[in-house]
Amino acid sequence: MARRGAAAKKEDAAQRSKNLERNRIAASKCRQKKKEWVLELEETKSGMELRHNSLRVEYFALLDEVTRIKNQLMAHAGCNDPNINFWIEKEALRYVERCMDPPAERRPSIAANAPGSCTLPSPTESQRSQLESPIHKHEGINLDYMPDELLSGEAV
Repeated sequence: MARRGAAAKKEDAAQRSKNLERNRIAASKCRQKKKEWVLELEETKSGMELRHNSLRVEYFALLDEVTRIKNQLMAHAGCNDPNINFWIEKEALRYVERCMDPPAERRPSIAANAPGSCTLPSPTESQRSQLESPIHKHEGINLDYMPDELLSGEAV
């Protein structure tokens, strides 16, 4: 029986050695796959960062262009063109409304509205109606986009 036990121990040792070798190979493959995955992830991250930066540059360029175009339009405020005057009145109203009711994430805390703070009252309905243009052909116009027809003074 002792011989049988020794042979069984040798078989167990051989099996264990075989399992350990298989495990080493599997662990090596796993580490290699993980390295490849991390490299691919880093490449994706770099690509996304480049895309993000180019989109930011494009965004700020577009903001500059919008500002430039609005400034050009404002330079014609004295031309007494009803389309330009209408746009300027609407922009002024939108500006005042944004100042009166900022988005929730930019609203000051309640302490900022304490007595003595500098806030303007909300325009009343009569004040808003005074700001409305008597020209009714502009109802439903998108004030963020001014078509060429409005800039040239042609009727819509």
